Amino acid sequence: MKLFANWNVCGIVTEKRELTSKKNTDWRGYIVKLATLGESYEVQCTLEQYQAIGDGEHIEAKGKFQEQNNKQRFVLDSYKTVAGKEAA
Repeated sequence: MKLFANWNVCGIVTEKRELTSKKNTDWRGYIVKLATLGESYEVQCTLEQYQAIGDGEHIEAKGKFQEQNNKQRFVLDSYKTVAGKEAA
């Protein structure tokens, strides 16, 4: 039996945020917000992905769902740029 839950979103990057923790000052998390037709999604990504993705870019993102603290999270596995900021 094969079970999985993946997602695929194509949208415009409207915001990028670096998260920090008061409990653990060394910890960092990275979020990219994607806007689509009437919806927006906050996607967790790695530092490398966060640095490579530009604000305002049109990207197609793929990933998996992950439960953290009883909340479903979108975790980015891969992405490709559909158009840069100028074309989006």
